[in-house]
Amino acid sequence: IEKLFALRDFLVFGDQSNDQPLIKATSAWLLMDLKTKRPHKIQRLEKPMPSSTTHAVETTPEKITPPSRKSHSYSVTVGRTHLDANFHTNNANYIFWVENVLPIDWCSKHQIHTFQINFLAESFVGDLLTIECDLKEDCYGRIFNQNNKDIAHFYLGFSTRSVL
Repeated sequence: IEKLFALRDFLVFGDQSNDQPLIKATSAWLLMDLKTKRPHKIQRLEKPMPSSTTHAVETTPEKITPPSRKSHSYSVTVGRTHLDANFHTNNANYIFWVENVLPIDWCSKHQIHTFQINFLAESFVGDLLTIECDLKEDCYGRIFNQNNKDIAHFYLGFSTRSVL
């Protein structure tokens, strides 16, 4: 637990002969009061949350500042199949949509090695979302709705794609 956020760690391993993880991820979750839509202190929970002193990714995610210019954009309307059980847009969709903003010729030569996203607001069925980014050696971008309200900011770091 760090300040208002609960951290959740993920390690994905390949075969049993290698003890090094293929993927490391840490996500930070903010507990919200459903009525007021304001942050809720984790310490006020009825049951304590499990805690650890080590994390899959040792650096705490930073607040991402979106770029002032864009080189690529993509739009999508949130549909029923994009929703989770609570009728909010499922977080996995944002990852797919960010990947779709990248040009295919870029993807043929580069692969994502770092993906960071700051979720800022909810989106719902019928929302028209625009994903835009400034793609250089890396990619900073934002996702916003039809009212120009920021839904998320993101950062992508790349490495050169190996020949398959």
